[in-house]
Amino acid sequence: MLGSVISILVGLLMSAVLVRPLRALTRGVRAIAAGDFDQRVPASGGREIAELATGFNGMAEQLGKLQALEQELRRRDRLSALGQAAMVIAHEVRNPLGIIKTSTEVVRNRAKLGDSESKMLGYVIDEVRRIETLIRGFLDFAQPKAPVMTAFPLRNVIDRVAAIAEPELTTRKLSLLVEDKTDNAMIKGDADQLHQACLNLVLNAMDAMPEGGVILATVTGDRETVSLTIHDEGDGVPEEIRAEIFNPFFTTKAKGTGLGLAKVQSVAEAHGGRASCESPDGQGAAFTMTLPRVESGAAP
Repeated sequence: MLGSVISILVGLLMSAVLVRPLRALTRGVRAIAAGDFDQRVPASGGREIAELATGFNGMAEQLGKLQALEQELRRRDRLSALGQAAMVIAHEVRNPLGIIKTSTEVVRNRAKLGDSESKMLGYVIDEVRRIETLIRGFLDFAQPKAPVMTAFPLRNVIDRVAAIAEPELTTRKLSLLVEDKTDNAMIKGDADQLHQACLNLVLNAMDAMPEGGVILATVTGDRETVSLTIHDEGDGVPEEIRAEIFNPFFTTKAKGTGLGLAKVQSVAEAHGGRASCESPDGQGAAFTMTLPRVESGAAP
């Protein structure tokens, strides 16, 4: 009986020290092989097993970073290809559009047309101008200008947008509230490019709230970064498309170009930052630009 008891105790000890940790490692290896690089195993058992588990966790973390880097490189390759295609198409379309617009204006000004014919030619000119605006947007995205960097508080960006958008906000029964929780934290960037990116986010928030409401713009930060978050009270962004919304030409709007959020991402990356989206169920959507922080005394 004593021998049996000793055997049982030894078996339990071996199970706790070797079998369970090894089973956890086996499950972890299978998860990694299946592509789950967030898998971690407890560093338990004997010293050698614990070291093996620690090494496994470190390997999983590095594999996750490599996977993220690979996805980012693939995304940039796609963006480059799309940008080149858009640039070629835009250049090819721009010249015929100019001829159509000029010829239509000449006909309307010189020919003796009735009111209905003149109005129809006016429609043609307006649509050509709209297409030209779209083409300029494509070219700006495909060939972005290098940012002209100066140091200023990130709060300035949203204040400028709020001033410009105020009439439209009033018309749509919307209000834009600004909260700066950083005491005017400084960033170094191109004021015009950041203004356009922030304006895109505010316009998207306005479109998400056709019945009116409150748009909250919050500036937050830590010792290394400053973030501007635009939060709306709309229906939010469905989880199944959240990973695609920053891709160029992806849009859920009937008349959208799909370049608004792609431009936001492009501007954020050009400034050494990033753009992100959070959309908890039933709580609207929150789009954030996070940029490197600089000291208040930084030179322009």
